[in-house]
Amino acid sequence: MQVTEKVVLLLLLISQCSCRLFNGLTKQGVCPPARFTTQVSDGAKWCNYDLDCAGNKKCCVHNRGKVCKPPAAVRPGICTQPVSVIKNCDDKCTSDSECAPNLKCCFLKCGLDCVAPAGVIPGFCPPAPPNIGICLLPCKQCPYGKKCCPKNCRDECVPTVPEKPGRCLLNSIFCVRASHQMCSGDNTCPGDEKCCSYMCGSSCLPVM
Repeated sequence: MQVTEKVVLLLLLISQCSCRLFNGLTKQGVCPPARFTTQVSDGAKWCNYDLDCAGNKKCCVHNRGKVCKPPAAVRPGICTQPVSVIKNCDDKCTSDSECAPNLKCCFLKCGLDCVAPAGVIPGFCPPAPPNIGICLLPCKQCPYGKKCCPKNCRDECVPTVPEKPGRCLLNSIFCVRASHQMCSGDNTCPGDEKCCSYMCGSSCLPVM
């Protein structure tokens, strides 16, 4: 085998290994579009690869840095059209996947935020004590401001609360400079995650 053939074969092997390594570090899906932010960060990185992120989250570019975000997705429902536009505000989301369940990422008067689409009651169910046995009693249609939530081994229409149940883990990092603000409340966090202090900023994290 000639020297040039050996070089070509070696380059092919290196290319295949690099592709396998890269594919092993990435997860399915695509990152949500970049958010509009009025303050530019110092390029802080919370991750380098998708495998640095928990669950199905991906390592995405955000405001000159890299953070963990759920892959982009579109949920059913219709966003309410804003009456007027006041000014540009920091986006709290750019994809429905960054919002709490049943909420959509919609444009309000001055930026994207996680809101309830038409026909969905905003807010969350309050914490419920553990039930003993199997509960199969659905509640009827609830009036505005109440949601159908589990309570005392049956579902009842109860007033909503602004935050999800659970507590954030203590953030023991001493911060001198602010970093990425990835959430502004539990409504801007997917699943059961809460908006908690993290890495000199805020992020959606599992609860205690």
